[in-house]
Order: sequence, then structure tokens, then C-alpha cells
Amino acid sequence: MSSPYDGSKFSLTLYELLVEDGSEDLQLVSEPATGGTLARPEGPLDDRSKTLAVAAAARAAHESHEAGIAHGSISPGTTFLTNAGARLGPPDLMSPPGRVAGSAPGSLLSCVDPGLLRGESPSRASDVWSLGASLHLSLSRASLYPGLDGDEPVTAVQRVLYGRPRLDPTLPAQILDVIRSCVAADPSNRPGSALVVAEKLESYASSGLSSSTGGHGGTEQ
Repeated sequence: MSSPYDGSKFSLTLYELLVEDGSEDLQLVSEPATGGTLARPEGPLDDRSKTLAVAAAARAAHESHEAGIAHGSISPGTTFLTNAGARLGPPDLMSPPGRVAGSAPGSLLSCVDPGLLRGESPSRASDVWSLGASLHLSLSRASLYPGLDGDEPVTAVQRVLYGRPRLDPTLPAQILDVIRSCVAADPSNRPGSALVVAEKLESYASSGLSSSTGGHGGTEQ
């Protein structure tokens, strides 16, 4: 059976799925991600590299969407850095929709579309939200939801459910435009596909985005 992860240039290549007898834990055997993840890179990343990593995740999401699969847990923590470039890892295959959202640690909760916390199913629109939030988290030291990092889990969920994202005004205007459109409260006002997000980010990255190490410096998660 084919999947969007078979032969994809933008999704992490999976070799095996292992489940031990009597265990509910699923172990994935994949290509090596020697660079770590966008949340915890093994070395310094400049803003251009971070932007292109999110663009690669967006292209992977689009491939999945075209195959009828919404990811549901896109974040810097599921964006892997391999020798061949950034790759989007698989969704949480063993959890029902919303569980990964409710248990996301710290700032990664800001990458979750509030609709998922309300019990909605993952969709193109919710993945687009996650791409925009992942971009913000990667490029800015400021949280989309100020105070979220220090919240208890229940308070953090309430903050995301009932608050609105606050974008870092020091980010470049074109980046802010992309993020703002992705996290629009009305899903119909978000980009119509993850491919649109990818193309905008690639265009911006190729038009002279600074490649100086550090940039705005998103916080490590």
C-alpha cells in the first residue's frame, strides 16, 4: 500500500514500524536525522535555513493532503533535519485526534490549531495553522501566547483556546504576512493549501533573506 511517505522528498523516510507484543508503543525506524529537529537542532541554524525547513514541512504536508491525510501534529519538533534537507516526520500514529494536542509540552502547544483542542479533526486548515505557528516559534524569541511557557497544562490549554496569537512585530513584514494568514481565526481565511505556504516561504528565502547565524533566534524546545 502506497503512502505519501513512500519516496517523498519532503517526508521522513520510514523503514519499519515495530510493535512489541503486549505493548501499545509504536517504534518507527527511519532515515537518520543527524541534524536533530527544528526544535532541537544539533548546530546553529540561520533564519533562512529555518524558513526553508518550514517550507519543506509545508510541501510534505501538501503531499499528505493530496493523498487524503491530514497530519495533525506539525511543529518544530516533528520537522527533522537530515543530511539531504529538512523532512516532516509522521503524525502520532497511535493516538486519537486531539490527544497529541492536549499533551503537547510548553511552546509546542502554540503550534496546535485551537480547533483541535475543541475536538475537531485534523485538516488542511489546521495543518496550515501549525505551519504558521511553527515558523513563528522557529524565528522569534516571543511566544505566540505570552505566558504559555510557564503555565500549568490546563492553564496552557485554556490560554490557547480562549486567547488570540500575538505576533512578534520585529519579524520581517513578509514573514509576518505569512504567519498572520496561517493563524487566521476563520479557517476559510487561511491559505488554501500548504503548497501556497511553501512557495511563499521559498520565494522569500531566495529573495535575500539574511543567512547570518542566529537571526531572531527562536527558543529551543
